[in-house]
Amino acid sequence: MFHSVQISPQTAKIRALNDELRTDPSRMLAAGHCRTVATGNLLAKGPAFVDRAWNAARTFSNFTPDNDPYGEHDCAVMTINGEAVIWKIDYFAPDWQHGSDDPSDERKTRRVLTLMLAQDY
Repeated sequence: MFHSVQISPQTAKIRALNDELRTDPSRMLAAGHCRTVATGNLLAKGPAFVDRAWNAARTFSNFTPDNDPYGEHDCAVMTINGEAVIWKIDYFAPDWQHGSDDPSDERKTRRVLTLMLAQDY
């Protein structure tokens, strides 16, 4: 489900790039434009839990004004086996050291998708 908030062209680009990273990061990974990471606490839950969590993040579509107020599809909370799990996308400059000044421009932005237990946030 997608909410019907009017979004700007810039936000639409950010959303599309975030959705690509989350659902099929292969092109971005090959270009060196993104990273995906999981926290140690999430990994400690074991491979089956981690697989379920990544799959839930890839297929998440329940965006609402409450969980996606800016329309960027950059963060969500899910429940996996009774555990609150968060996926979050952060935007960095190409040096990976500073924040991006324009997350809608893939040439200026590197994305990091982090999968974590809610307690890690």
